[in-house]
Amino acid sequence: MIWLKNFTELSEDEIKAVYRARMDERTARFCLTKFDFAEHCKFVDSLKSRKDKIYFMVYEGDVFIGSIYFSDFADGGAEFGLYKNPELSRVGDKLMSEILRYAKFELGVRTLFLRVLAKNTPALRLYEKYGFTRQKEENSVIYMQKSLV
Repeated sequence: MIWLKNFTELSEDEIKAVYRARMDERTARFCLTKFDFAEHCKFVDSLKSRKDKIYFMVYEGDVFIGSIYFSDFADGGAEFGLYKNPELSRVGDKLMSEILRYAKFELGVRTLFLRVLAKNTPALRLYEKYGFTRQKEENSVIYMQKSLV
């Protein structure tokens, strides 16, 4: 069973696990930003008072499989992102299914947007598999979207 834990409710060990997954070179090489652990902790703490971003640790049973987030809510749309636990394989479909479910049924989002580095071909294949279409490419970043209605 897949379940979500809001970053605002994470234990210290979970905050460390999320940071390790995000900064692992297998993940970080495909991310637009890098940060140290203190910055990560400050960001997680800031989510308690923010309404423009929501981040989740994703579990399958008791196994941490990845993280998903939603941000930039406007006009019935939202941007999302994800990264998997780099120690696992074949969890992209589970993360995408949860993103689509949560966006549509919990957030009421009509359109999802994302940004992905052009060199991240595994992610591009995953997003295209789920019906996301390329809108533009700028500075090696591909912008994609999908209607949920």
